Amino acid sequence: MLCQKCGTQVPDRANYCWKCGKPVRPGIKETEEERWETCEVVYQNGENNESSCFAAKAIGLYGVYIFGTSSAFHSTQDPDHRNNDHTAKLDLLINRLVEAGWELVPDHGPDWWNHRFRRRIPSAPAK
Repeated sequence: MLCQKCGTQVPDRANYCWKCGKPVRPGIKETEEERWETCEVVYQNGENNESSCFAAKAIGLYGVYIFGTSSAFHSTQDPDHRNNDHTAKLDLLINRLVEAGWELVPDHGPDWWNHRFRRRIPSAPAK
């Protein structure tokens, strides 16, 4: 199904959009505690293929930002899941995300490295 707020494809059984955090089913209420920031691991090809890396591209309250990157690696084409260096660097980035409170969501991007995460945005303190 599609999120009516942002148009993101979400799993049919989802209650909330993995990207914007809005309810996608009738009867699901939106509260202050149900706000999420999202993150997807993307591949960044450096200049002349010298400093390629994986980056955790996040969308939070204040827009898009890079949460973190893997260490650089040399690649003349897209990363290869059979390359131990590529998978090790991706695993280290994923571990950093999990340690920082990001949870893996079941919706996966089109490439093997496109893991998606979300992290609850704390509600504002009462005034």
